[in-house]
Amino acid sequence: MRPFMNIRRLQTNAGTPRPYGFAPNSSGFNLSLTCTHATQVTLLLYDSLDPKAKPIHTIPLDPIYNKTGQVWHIGIENPPNPCYYLYQIEPNSTPLLDPYSRQITCGVPWRGFGKANAYNPKCGTEPPPSFLWTDASFQKIPPKDLVIYEMHIRAFTSDNSSGVDSPGTFAAAIQKIPHLVNLGVNAVELLPIFEFNESEYQGRNPFTRKTLCNYWGYSPINFFLL
Repeated sequence: MRPFMNIRRLQTNAGTPRPYGFAPNSSGFNLSLTCTHATQVTLLLYDSLDPKAKPIHTIPLDPIYNKTGQVWHIGIENPPNPCYYLYQIEPNSTPLLDPYSRQITCGVPWRGFGKANAYNPKCGTEPPPSFLWTDASFQKIPPKDLVIYEMHIRAFTSDNSSGVDSPGTFAAAIQKIPHLVNLGVNAVELLPIFEFNESEYQGRNPFTRKTLCNYWGYSPINFFLL
């Protein structure tokens, strides 16, 4: 086995091709990325969410040691804390998100971006919460009997009149389930709930001149995030 590499006091190993994305382990974490046409994959590690921050570790993955088939992988033994990451994939030089990431963050609140290009998220390395669907039960309602409520999670409870504890959140929507039941609703269809850049459009309201935003989320950047 190839010995550990010391890169700026960071220990790494070959890693494993599965599971995809980020996976914590006893000594740090494993990263795995499927990329068919890449000529080189470089892992960029950060300790800051500042959009202007430079990576504290730049780790080129070895196409023999860190690759199985079309999957690039690496194990990080002693990660910094906090730790965020991106990939640089040749021939594209732009840092990219991990499509399997379960945590994306940019440290900027909703609509806190001055310009579209200020949205510069990074992948986090916090273990995602687990949920056992085996403990869940579902009603088998015939399609002809469905009464569907199409819901935008943020808009559904964002107004103070909703009377919830955390307006605009999933928790608030759960709190309003009795209200939906009283209306006769037996199924909820959610509008896009994935991560997106609400500031990607820089148009202005023709009457107020305020900057518009992508409120609905029909331009997701990651399908694993809510």
